[in-house]
Amino acid sequence: MTGHRHAALLLLAVLAAWSLLLGLALWQLRLNDEQAGKVVVLFPPAWDAQTHFERTLRAGGLVVGQAPLANLWVVYSEQAGFVGRLKDQGAWIAFQPAPFAIVTLGGCFSGPGALPPSFLKTRRLSGDRP
Repeated sequence: MTGHRHAALLLLAVLAAWSLLLGLALWQLRLNDEQAGKVVVLFPPAWDAQTHFERTLRAGGLVVGQAPLANLWVVYSEQAGFVGRLKDQGAWIAFQPAPFAIVTLGGCFSGPGALPPSFLKTRRLSGDRP
């Protein structure tokens, strides 16, 4: 029994240390209220997808996609203060998107990503005449 107790305590210590380091890392990745661009936002877990969309639109943003967790969404806006407006709409916290991207392995997997709306606007080729 003593060996199992030591193993359980070691497991708990490792999980506690990992949780603390993950929490500190996420705290460092959080965005301030004035930032804009592509962000990963954490909404309350009780909300459904329709509420996520509505609140993002009210904040002046577009939904890019959903992250692996149901209440973690990738959203985008070019307007300054986007993160603050998301929080005003009930979002808990917003992060930089890069750490949440899924690693590509042999071209089989890809992470969340989309082109910003400004890129999607119709563009003329350099050789086109007006």
